[in-house]
Amino acid sequence: MWGGFPKLIEKVFPNAQIVVDRFHVMKAVNDNLNKIRKQVKFKIKIKGAKWLLLKNQKT
Repeated sequence: MWGGFPKLIEKVFPNAQIVVDRFHVMKAVNDNLNKIRKQVKFKIKIKGAKWLLLKNQKT
C-alpha cells in the first residue's frame, strides 16, 4: 500500500476503516525479500530457498 494512502483516507473519510489485503502484504514482502537477496548477491542457488523463508511453520 502506498505510504500516504492511510493519511489521505483519514482526511477524506474520517470514519473509514483501513483494510490491507493479503495480496498486497505478500507483494511487499516478496519485493523487499528480492531486494535484500539482490543486495547480498546470493550466489548459491538453493531450490526453494525463498519458500523456506515464506513458509508457514505450523503446516
